[in-house]
Amino acid sequence: MRRLFTIARAQGAAAVLSRGADLALRTMAACLSALRASVVETRDASLLWAPRRLNTPAAPGAVVVSIYALAGTSPRRTSALLRMLARETKKVAPCEVFLVDEQPVAQINRLREKAKGRYVYVCSANTILHDGSLAGLVAALERDPSAAAAVSQIRSPDRRIADAGRLLRNDGSWHVYGQGESPRDPRFRYVRSIGAPAAVSVLWRSGEIGLNALPEAYTGPLALDYALADAALGAASAGHKTLYQPASVVTLRDTAGASQDPANQSTLVQRRGAEIDALCSQQSSLEATARAVGHTEAILVVDDHVPFTDRDAGSERMADLLESMTARAHVILGTAKHRAYGPYGDRIRQAGVELITGLNEEALARLAQWQLPVRTIWLSRADVAARYLLAMRRIFPNARILYDTVDLHFVRLQRQQAVTSAPTDWARLEGTELALARACDGTIVTSGVERALLRERGVQTVHIVSMAAATPPVRATAEGSGMIFFGNYAHLPNVDGALWLAQEILPRVRRRLPGIGLTIAGADPTPEIWRWHLDGVAVTGYVPDLDALIARHRVAALPLRFGAGVKGKVLRAMACGMPVVTTPIGLEGITERDERFAVGSTAEELAAEIVRAYSDLERWNELSHLSQTVAARFSERALAEQLDAALNVAER
Repeated sequence: MRRLFTIARAQGAAAVLSRGADLALRTMAACLSALRASVVETRDASLLWAPRRLNTPAAPGAVVVSIYALAGTSPRRTSALLRMLARETKKVAPCEVFLVDEQPVAQINRLREKAKGRYVYVCSANTILHDGSLAGLVAALERDPSAAAAVSQIRSPDRRIADAGRLLRNDGSWHVYGQGESPRDPRFRYVRSIGAPAAVSVLWRSGEIGLNALPEAYTGPLALDYALADAALGAASAGHKTLYQPASVVTLRDTAGASQDPANQSTLVQRRGAEIDALCSQQSSLEATARAVGHTEAILVVDDHVPFTDRDAGSERMADLLESMTARAHVILGTAKHRAYGPYGDRIRQAGVELITGLNEEALARLAQWQLPVRTIWLSRADVAARYLLAMRRIFPNARILYDTVDLHFVRLQRQQAVTSAPTDWARLEGTELALARACDGTIVTSGVERALLRERGVQTVHIVSMAAATPPVRATAEGSGMIFFGNYAHLPNVDGALWLAQEILPRVRRRLPGIGLTIAGADPTPEIWRWHLDGVAVTGYVPDLDALIARHRVAALPLRFGAGVKGKVLRAMACGMPVVTTPIGLEGITERDERFAVGSTAEELAAEIVRAYSDLERWNELSHLSQTVAARFSERALAEQLDAALNVAER
């Protein structure tokens, strides 16, 4: 044994190893043999593992995760687990590892004083850890500071789901949700609350919010499972949920063994019966209960596609709305498009939203068959509302339906026709949008201007749910250089604004400020916009970090000649503290106060405002302060309050 410890020390390990008295020497030898190679692989990741007598504990707060590896009876499996942990800790270093053999509840409790990690991770030698399994659990708790714990998706050897979160019953038993189902099923691909974790792969916080000392009232091979369920119920009663994280996957090597224990069930009910009733109150079906732990209602949102959050303001707004809705209900996003669009769909699922792509009547019928408590249906955009409204009325007759205009399309097209003289079908679209507004139980707009317009046309139940201007990590300074226009150029008002700026406004500015630069940024530039890249204008195309690019400039020139609703680009520039030069259309819905904005309606007026904002430091500072003041009114909290007001009216 001493020779094995010397090997570990020689490889640079520096943490603690908890050895049970009954751990066989051959098992220890096999584990440390595997560890020897692992330490070499993860030295940079600071995998901490060594005998207690080395006395080199990590500095408090330095360790991210304290790992309790549950050693099984097989040295080969325990060694394999250590090798997988060595791989996983590279992504969340530094970590420390404790090997726990018999009586894991008592050992874990004794080790609480020694553990240095912000998180505690328990994993079993009976599992295969998929790549990123530990990092996925850490990400879930980092994203939701109120959550106490997170569990992995557990798969069986046949690659189907073995456990996608447990639902506790009133008698102390549990229903294993998803057992035997496909991991590709939308029901099992999003983060959600569960009733109890399995002692297979579970991460919890080490502080007060996490699972505190595990109760030692349970016995037998499932003692740790019941102790974890007990602790999770205690955390839930204090408002701290346990999450199921499908981005963390482990596979069981075998599924043999008892799955329930009547004696422990009775103990759990005696200790936590009230908490079980409160957390897992039964819905009309087991399916509805499992998918809505902690909620009593579901909101069904329908849009054309998943939010492309880094490409257009409408998508950013929808993503913010979905995340805000998850605080009050089980949220389902159905999209007309059949694709999840990779990371865009993943972001929505990680926010706790169930995503169903290619939504059709068959999928809607399944939701109704499962008796999900759908109280509100949110139809986003006119074309989507027109396509789904009748089916929603038929399948969910008791649900309240809200029509989210995003912006009033007919207003935008009417203004477009007035500016370009090219005919549009705004009159037909006006009839469609007004008919939808009257047929639904409520209509959502982003500004008071559009609410007033609808009320003038006889639509009375109109709610303002605008958008949030999140504070970016970088702010503009007067040392910035050049001016910037940005947007998504699949949207015609942005194409028109960018070309008007380059063709008519920029030459006027350069007569007074020779050599001033102009950047036109954003996804999907048209060929007409790309041609300006060869004529003294920087056309970037898609930019992954748009806020950083904005902040490098001195002025945001956003001359929008037509459009409707609140202009997300104007709010985004303001949130960066950037002086904004725009039109009355650009400011519409953002402010109704008499504030000293840089506004113009003609090329000459806008050029003069740009020159003044760019060259007059006092004016620059005034506009920068004004931008930040206005952006602060469009906070995430303000958006949540507007959303709550609209949904509360819908419930009455």
